[in-house]
Amino acid sequence: MSRFLARQPGIQCTVLTLDIDLDAMRIRGIQPAKVVQLPCLWSRFYVPRGGWQAIKQLVDESDVIHLMGHWSVLNLMVYTAARRANKPYVVCPAGALPLFGRSTLLKRIYNFFAGRAIVKNAKAWIAVTAGELSHFEAYGVPSSRVLVIPNGVDEKYFPETDRHQFLVSHKLPEAPILLFMGRLNPIKGPDLLLQAFIQVRDQFPSFHLVFVGPDGGMLSQLKMAVSNEGISDRVHFLGYLSGSDKAAAYRCARMLVVPSRQEAMSIVAIEAGICGTPVLITDQCGFDEVLEIDRRWVVSATVLGLAEGLCVLLRDDHSLTQVSKPWQKFVAQRYSWENIVSKYVTLYNGLLDQSLSSSPKNRLQFKAAFPLAFLVNNLSMTAMMVAFAMVGEAETAAEIGLIQASTSALFYAFSTNARSIILSADDSQLSRTIVSFRLILLIPLVAIAYLINSNSGWILPVISMVFITRRLAEWISEVNLGEMERMHQKWHAYIFIFLQITLFIIVVASLVFGPDNSKVGLIAWAVCPLIFCGGTVVRGVKEAVDLNFEKMRKLLPHFGSSVAIGASLYIFRSVLVSLLGKVEAGMFFSAYAIGGIFGALAFTAFGPSIALAEKTGGRRFKISRSAFVILWSSFWAGLGIVVVAITDPSQFGWASKPIYYWEAIGYSMMGGVIMVYAQVIRNRILIHDSKSNLFGPDLAMNVILILTIPVLYAIGGSGLMATLSLYGACLAFLFYKNSSFNRKGGFHVD
Repeated sequence: MSRFLARQPGIQCTVLTLDIDLDAMRIRGIQPAKVVQLPCLWSRFYVPRGGWQAIKQLVDESDVIHLMGHWSVLNLMVYTAARRANKPYVVCPAGALPLFGRSTLLKRIYNFFAGRAIVKNAKAWIAVTAGELSHFEAYGVPSSRVLVIPNGVDEKYFPETDRHQFLVSHKLPEAPILLFMGRLNPIKGPDLLLQAFIQVRDQFPSFHLVFVGPDGGMLSQLKMAVSNEGISDRVHFLGYLSGSDKAAAYRCARMLVVPSRQEAMSIVAIEAGICGTPVLITDQCGFDEVLEIDRRWVVSATVLGLAEGLCVLLRDDHSLTQVSKPWQKFVAQRYSWENIVSKYVTLYNGLLDQSLSSSPKNRLQFKAAFPLAFLVNNLSMTAMMVAFAMVGEAETAAEIGLIQASTSALFYAFSTNARSIILSADDSQLSRTIVSFRLILLIPLVAIAYLINSNSGWILPVISMVFITRRLAEWISEVNLGEMERMHQKWHAYIFIFLQITLFIIVVASLVFGPDNSKVGLIAWAVCPLIFCGGTVVRGVKEAVDLNFEKMRKLLPHFGSSVAIGASLYIFRSVLVSLLGKVEAGMFFSAYAIGGIFGALAFTAFGPSIALAEKTGGRRFKISRSAFVILWSSFWAGLGIVVVAITDPSQFGWASKPIYYWEAIGYSMMGGVIMVYAQVIRNRILIHDSKSNLFGPDLAMNVILILTIPVLYAIGGSGLMATLSLYGACLAFLFYKNSSFNRKGGFHVD
């Protein structure tokens, strides 16, 4: 197939394989396709020894990837590289999908972690025979979506040969030959054929059995059986043959026997057919089309079935001679690569068209796993602050709020809108640059954060160190999750979410039922995100060695924006603590977090993923009707809470919280809805326009917000402090909307 693809105008074809049974003659036979060999570590599951960089380079240079087979670590590596590079790939298992043969436990494990995903995530699926369609359905792929393209053959590579010369060169007698062609392993069934031959040998004393093919684990067993039966003079093992020798073997045989226990479509039967050599195949070969030539050519995959088939056909030797020409014509017309390769070219062109212009149905699909993982990662400290406030630890909640504000001011200041940049990048270079820069700044930022919080006089050193560690872990994990989202490794997100939530629940439960035992759980929760970041850190360390200004230049425009937001958050919370005191400020921090959950979701979780889906899909994301109802129900519910809190405060008498707490929740619920729309605009600007930055809008709106706090407090005290979340959301929407309008040619105010 690759040889014919490479001959098509405008197509370059590269074959990536392991160096198993690959000699110079086989490589020449694949030309003009290019062959890239990787050293083999374990041939059982085609495990290469290294080669990851070569695989990534080949995938990056390709437009479409075609995966052959299934039980292959090489396929898994290519699949990973293809997903990372967002390259379309085709799966053609060629009958390999069923759990059959040896190592079924290993195969089940492989399927659980990777195999099923490789099949389901393909852009197209190819079956070599209609009998293979049910195999795809078992993997969740409807048969209606699978294209049936049979194996092919090139007549040019099976020329007429000198029978006598072949027999002499391989020390074979001048006698009729039954031929086996294939790897000597259990699936190919050479043992079945040998036992069938032993049963009929006396009825056909002139026939010899010739095995051609490399050892697949059964050669010694077969030779021992031959020796025990005393038929070494009638059974011959020639090993692997290629080129003219392979063609001569077919043409010298009276009949090819394919005793396979499992196969999609027998290539060797087609090759025999182009030589005019009759075949006897089992009903497991996936090539029932031969029944159109002779219904006696297909038998059961048993010793008895093969023995009976041999007897029937060899007794009618005249019919084998007569059917040779019709059989050869049948194969040439249906299975010539000249005819079949055009189907592949059509398929590949279609995939390229899809990747350039996706259908509306599929354009804006994005998975919720990673947005939820980012949500868990970035809002876990906020959730912990709320948990402390809800169990009566308002002072500790205020301390956590200040630590979060200070660490956000420091760490976020150097975050450079990282997630949006990683998702919008064309390769993984920027993510490596980002993490290397973070590793360089790690120790200085931790030290500064500890000094700020320890010297504030408000925060206990132990609490400070635990939550600074947590923020550090979130900071590194943010890059790791971005890398995994680019590679579409959903399992990573699921495991991350499960572990984070489990530890959070354990900490909260210990706060409620045994506060003295919460320290260990709190520390485990703090460092948990780092468990997943080993590979990211290693890549960052390697990149840090070569870090230079040119690599950092692409990130510089985003520093101003993240510095403005981070610093403003700390100043905002410090001002509130100064005006209100730790207890009252802690209550407000908790209320802002509870009410503003939708805005937080848009900022930290779903916003970048939606913007990326818009960029790759080519059209705007439209919120679903159900999500729209939920969103605006929250707005009106928040308004209702505010109205009740103002007009009839006694309705909240059942709770032990002050009335300004409920007002803050209500206003924050309204602000959270507005912030959703503001963050959608912000993420569109960042991902759609790689040269843009939002320093102006971010700085201006946060300065205005902070300067307004003392004014509002002087006018209305704690009551007006409850409106800050709504006020901030409105500012964000107006400034981001104006910035978006300006980029389209409108007026400019920032």
